[in-house]
Amino acid sequence: MAGQKRFTLKKRYLLIVVGLAAFFVYLYFFVPFGQLIETVQRLNPFYFLLAFFALLASVVFYSLVWQRLLGLLSVKTSFLKVVQFVCVENFVD
Repeated sequence: MAGQKRFTLKKRYLLIVVGLAAFFVYLYFFVPFGQLIETVQRLNPFYFLLAFFALLASVVFYSLVWQRLLGLLSVKTSFLKVVQFVCVENFVD
């Protein structure tokens, strides 16, 4: 694996900044902020928090399944690394 290239910390941060900039440009041109703010103000906090915790539980259980499957294939990895991959997969999907 001597020829394997790795991203440096600077390149990672640069990719994150470029991605966030592209996301905000998309939001600026395609999302009506007036309607978005009205909708957020009318949200029921209970249901919003319930949905947020359901999303977190989904990521945790999905990560546990993947960690178990990888363990059966003799691929040892940390739970945090699996959660990171699941979050990237959800973003890309």
